[in-house]
Amino acid sequence: MDDQYIRFSIPLMEDKNARPIAMLPIAAFLSAEIQKTMDEAILQKLMLHKIPVLIDTGAVIPIWTGSKSVLESFGAQFYKAGVPVSGFGGGTVGDAYNLPNLTIDRLSYRDIKIVACAELGVVPFFMIISATMFRGLAYEVDIMKFNLNIRMNPGDSYARKLKVFNKADDTFTNLSLFND
Repeated sequence: MDDQYIRFSIPLMEDKNARPIAMLPIAAFLSAEIQKTMDEAILQKLMLHKIPVLIDTGAVIPIWTGSKSVLESFGAQFYKAGVPVSGFGGGTVGDAYNLPNLTIDRLSYRDIKIVACAELGVVPFFMIISATMFRGLAYEVDIMKFNLNIRMNPGDSYARKLKVFNKADDTFTNLSLFND
């Protein structure tokens, strides 16, 4: 029966190239520890101010396209330099960071690895949310109603762990830094 699933939707908009963009509150990037130290009025403002993120169903790893200083202001810690990234019409390298927290509506990711790639140039979003972040969930990008729809089993946890697999044999890829 379809009613047994937990469902929620994240509103989307389109950029000028018809790519699905979600708007996440700045507070979604801050750990609970950081939020506890903040003045309530400031935290409320951070819930209202939002940054654009691209929902990319073809992406394997999450990519930060904004300034590294902004990423670091969210508590992200440098992890590893020179991580190769392909796609985007070619390849590039970026620096891996450990982001203490990322919340996407009800889904919560702790200590998630993200690659910062400033070489992508000026893009209208700060982050690329990868399809691997929704592993084990049913999701769809509804371009008619502009929603990212997510369906979970009732026993599934909102706390998620990003794992990157090789499609060919379902083993961990050489991106082992994403799987510790």
